[in-house]
Amino acid sequence: MKYIRTYESFKQPKGTGSESSWEKEIDGDIIKFTLDDINDYLDLGREMDPNELSHLLIHTERDPERIEAADLEYPVILTSSGGRITSILDGQHRVVKAIRDGVPVRVRILDLDLAPENFRKVLLNSEEY
Repeated sequence: MKYIRTYESFKQPKGTGSESSWEKEIDGDIIKFTLDDINDYLDLGREMDPNELSHLLIHTERDPERIEAADLEYPVILTSSGGRITSILDGQHRVVKAIRDGVPVRVRILDLDLAPENFRKVLLNSEEY
């Protein structure tokens, strides 16, 4: 299942969208998983005001073509810990587009307090794990 469409006029950068992955070496073992692995674990999600996520956006200049191509049909993947949302794991451009267009965004939240061990080991700082 793809989570971001590729348009004829827009080429998706390699390693983004459903190709996104996270990897970390811990005690000599490589732990790696993909966006698809996370999506397989998560529930269907809910709608959210994207303005509530603006403080989590990475501060960088964004490609207007990627913002325009962002498909709001697909949910933004967030992480949470300790009962609060901690990061936008996938969907920065969708959040920017939703804020721009003044529409809610669908989100799925990966609760790192309850997530499988491999997700926690890679996504939490070692002092939190």
